[in-house]
Amino acid sequence: MALTASLRGVNELAPADMDGMYALMTSHYQHVHRDVFEHDLAGKDAVILLHEVETSQLRGFSTQVCFDHEDLRILFSGDTIIHPDHWGGMQLPVMFGRMMQALKREEPHRRLFWMLISKGFRTYRFLPVFFHQFYPHVDRPTPAWEQSLMDSLGQLRFANGYDPAEVFYLGESVLLSEYCGRGIGVRFFEQREAHARALASDLASPFGPLRWFAFEEHRQEHSRAMRLPVQQKRRASRQVRWYEI
Repeated sequence: MALTASLRGVNELAPADMDGMYALMTSHYQHVHRDVFEHDLAGKDAVILLHEVETSQLRGFSTQVCFDHEDLRILFSGDTIIHPDHWGGMQLPVMFGRMMQALKREEPHRRLFWMLISKGFRTYRFLPVFFHQFYPHVDRPTPAWEQSLMDSLGQLRFANGYDPAEVFYLGESVLLSEYCGRGIGVRFFEQREAHARALASDLASPFGPLRWFAFEEHRQEHSRAMRLPVQQKRRASRQVRWYEI
């Protein structure tokens, strides 16, 4: 069934919306507690909701919060889940792109960054689609200013739960353009992730043994790909190397 996406403020959510979001979380993740879920949701500004067109059943969501950090605007994506029956759909990334464009239009002269934590390749694959530049980056070391921003935001959001010494950085990697689009990047990511988990299997952390941070600056021209027809967009994305985060 087809999905439709909508963006709502957290204060606009009905009890049924919250029940549906919590049900999705508990059906796909372990150790999800209602009080923790609601406390985390209360700290967000908005939610992208994905409903089935025919049944109106909630099939996915992504929580968002935008905050100021010094002279920057930071968009942080929190809990995000899509039912496996609808993996691969474009409704969530299209709505996310529109939200980023709207935020940039509000204050076009301020720098806008996306703070992303990703532990799976599906979110990881958004990076070359949405952004021309992000760190850690395959072609160059992370500059001192960007690294400082990563660390300060990680500590700001997670307090004592973020320790730069515990971040596993996968190093520099490249995939030749003629091999892009064949699924190699996904397998590459999964194998590296498995290696990291093996190394850190005994790490006690409330966020798990892996932490992936990507910080990208969003400019209005970065969203031009979202207006391309699907086939053109796929061809454009294949010109971008796979980067590890």
